[in-house]
Amino acid sequence: MFTGLFGLLTFEPGNWCWCANPFALLTLCIIVLNLRRPGTALVCGVIALLLALVFPFAHVSDFQFVTDYAGEDQHMPIVSLGLAYWLWLGSMACACAAAVVSFTRRRSRSVSSVELRSR
Repeated sequence: MFTGLFGLLTFEPGNWCWCANPFALLTLCIIVLNLRRPGTALVCGVIALLLALVFPFAHVSDFQFVTDYAGEDQHMPIVSLGLAYWLWLGSMACACAAAVVSFTRRRSRSVSSVELRSR
């Protein structure tokens, strides 16, 4: 996840998609640690999902990945999106959905507490 951030230095549109991982991690950390920032979690979750959705439109055939770490750099182009992409996209969608649920729960609690105080 952290080495993907170095891809930002190349200014390739597809490399920016790797930023979805830190945003999803931040979303889940805010929710799990029960930090009182559901709006921040929601924004991070939406950004993560949008960045993951951009990947197929960023000229997938132009990307390459290293297939051999034994000393030779053999690059193979990515020709299709497989199960791994869809699972990754699903995890971003789940993080975003969790942020939406957290946001609506926190919001409904604050509205009900205001109503109780006004009585």
